[in-house]
Amino acid sequence: MNYDLDSLDDLLRIEEVDADYNQIRFLKLDSASSDDEIKELKKYDSYLKDQIGSDEAHFYVCYIKKRAIGYGAYWFGEITDLYIRSDYQKLSIGETLLSHIEQRILEKSNKKKDTIRLTAISSAEDFYLKNGYYEDTSSEFSPGKYIHLKKNIYKKHKLNFG
Repeated sequence: MNYDLDSLDDLLRIEEVDADYNQIRFLKLDSASSDDEIKELKKYDSYLKDQIGSDEAHFYVCYIKKRAIGYGAYWFGEITDLYIRSDYQKLSIGETLLSHIEQRILEKSNKKKDTIRLTAISSAEDFYLKNGYYEDTSSEFSPGKYIHLKKNIYKKHKLNFG
């Protein structure tokens, strides 16, 4: 489908959803581009069930009209998932969803500055670098298929002279 960027703002809707295992799993599997990726995602089913069962997990689904076109999630303040269907990529929807999730994380934090961390597939590195993330050198994970990035975000706070 072809959308111009102006009309997308009117059509795009992001909703926090109750963690429905089957819906999130379907969107995850739909994001896989090969049989190997599907096998990899299926290995993490227990991780997904743990995440869904946690009060600290928050899932967001991105819709255009009534069609789910992507999702994002964070767990304990770390972005764990961000996916936009390929036919909707390069339309700034990923940036919009990422910004939405970052704002939700900040709303839960009581600090002036927060560091948001994420783990992503290495093929998405350029997207995250473009959005202000940088390599998390403190990560205990070794580089490979996944990358570990972080971003410092400063909250705007009101001064009270009263």
